Amino acid sequence: MFQSNIVFTLQLFLFWVLFFGLCRSIFILHNWDAFETVPNDEIFKSFWKALPLDASASGYLIIIPTVLGLFMNLFDGEGTIKKFLLFYHLFLIGLISLMCSAELSLFDEWQSRLSYRVLDYLANPGLIIDSLSSGIIITTSLYFCLLYFSGRWIFHQLIKRKARISKITWPWALSSFLVAGFIIASAMRGGLLRAIPISQSDVYFSQNAIVNTATINGPWGFFQSIENNAQTSSRNRFSHYLKPEEANEIFHSLVDIPKDTTIYLFQQDRPNIVFFLLESFTSDLIEPLGGFPEVSPNLNEIIKESYTFSNCITSASRTDQGISATQSGYPAQPMTSIIGQLSKHKNLPSITQELKKENYFSAFYYGGQLSYVNIKAWLYTSGWDHIVDQANLKEYPNKGGLGYHEEVYFQKFLEDVDQYPKDQPFYTVLLSISTHQPYDQKSLRNFQYGKDRNQILDAAHYTDHQIGKLLEAAREKDWYDNTIFVFLADHSGITPRHWPLDSYQHRLIPWIFYGEPLKREFRGKMNEQLVSQVDVTQTLLKQLKIDSDRYPFSKNVMNPYSPKYAYFSSQEHIGWACPEDYLVYDFRTNRITYQKTTQDSIASRSQKYLKSYIIKLKDDYLNR
Repeated sequence: MFQSNIVFTLQLFLFWVLFFGLCRSIFILHNWDAFETVPNDEIFKSFWKALPLDASASGYLIIIPTVLGLFMNLFDGEGTIKKFLLFYHLFLIGLISLMCSAELSLFDEWQSRLSYRVLDYLANPGLIIDSLSSGIIITTSLYFCLLYFSGRWIFHQLIKRKARISKITWPWALSSFLVAGFIIASAMRGGLLRAIPISQSDVYFSQNAIVNTATINGPWGFFQSIENNAQTSSRNRFSHYLKPEEANEIFHSLVDIPKDTTIYLFQQDRPNIVFFLLESFTSDLIEPLGGFPEVSPNLNEIIKESYTFSNCITSASRTDQGISATQSGYPAQPMTSIIGQLSKHKNLPSITQELKKENYFSAFYYGGQLSYVNIKAWLYTSGWDHIVDQANLKEYPNKGGLGYHEEVYFQKFLEDVDQYPKDQPFYTVLLSISTHQPYDQKSLRNFQYGKDRNQILDAAHYTDHQIGKLLEAAREKDWYDNTIFVFLADHSGITPRHWPLDSYQHRLIPWIFYGEPLKREFRGKMNEQLVSQVDVTQTLLKQLKIDSDRYPFSKNVMNPYSPKYAYFSSQEHIGWACPEDYLVYDFRTNRITYQKTTQDSIASRSQKYLKSYIIKLKDDYLNR
């Protein structure tokens, strides 16, 4: 019979470390394709390297049982408290099993571990359910059952059957409690002699990003991201990168353009504009941009008569970030989204506000729920005249899991546009939906370009087909000859090529200008300069000869004097692209995960540009 709280605490440590190891094993097996090129010794080493963080997470979970263990030693023995502790551990096993199993499915889409941003999505649980395919639900449920019942069995073998805490004398009970508390505090901190508490960077050891990702303790990382977000919501976590004077000087060297000699692409100053904001539409989906053949035949043909940017980098990783990037020239940030912040997005400028001053009528169409991450609130705050989402489409048939597919609301747009004010040009955004899970659109093709991820190719083919149908119908309308069509992705997506999340290839998205107002000398031209997704805001306004001073993070790429660079971010990284370099920086661990150049002067310059940019961006966010 174990009477000591110390032994009880060590048993609990052993249980949780084993359980976290089980979660890690399933994560690796689920993502085995990504580990195929990883040496086996690195995979096994990840379990050893993960022990400090697993022990730290275990320490937090054991605080309550250890405190209650003292009362069991003094008063309760095998009574009521033991029953509570059984419930406590079964609840935690269930909660962590749910987190880890859900994370496995989300990782396929996000390519990052669970973070605080999942709380944004939980505000719309119905939307989450709608976006899940039956396959994901079944897979997640199976993983949950495997983890939960395995965890219960391990707990039964190690704790329930063997652990016993009975009443003992108070000096021994108190001393064992203090020793147990010391063990827990040391584990939570990451070690007795550490000068600073443990962080995720302490378990990084590999040049393979997927190995480091697996080494992280999922629950520890999740709650750490919540804490970090709370801390950075009111302060600039990047401010220590550079002195304020240096950050200001470097940033202004990027945004203060010495001269404006804009090259004008359009034949008229006030064309109608139809902006196709394409969900997850990476350049991999368009053949002339290096993509798979035959996936987007209509866009392939359109490019022959368009002005296309072939080297466009997405700033965003989520749709809400993509909307603010393209409609407000506001770059994506890790750990937050400005559209989701009601107190801040009211101060965010947008293209529609500038166009309204020029007598434009504005409309926004989406087949799903625009309540997602407060997008609808931002649309109304920004003054859009006409907003359509699935709530306005209930009379139409064939609703999918996430909402109505393009064939429905593209047709709705064609019906509505005839009712737009005749004495106003119009600006309309069509946010596509089908290239987002659950990919339940009508299947027109069955592409097999890889072992998996072919569904997004089928979905892209469907969206492309609906674009072709819309343009065919539009050509019969009297407004067509006066309309510029813009095609730009809200963010990138994962294709059968499985580019790493922050790689240059993954970040490439299409940006296309098409339509009769496009000057003939620019049709069929491919602009290969490096540009950013956020640059569409200033560039479009400048083409219309409208002031764009409210968009300092966007640049006019048709001005030859504008610098060539692109900033980007994801949940875990910030990055910088320029003609000479490509830099990816892990802001959590303060380490460079990739840098293309080998020249010290270029490497140093890229790092300073990135640091000054994120400092000024975060300052701007906090001040809005």
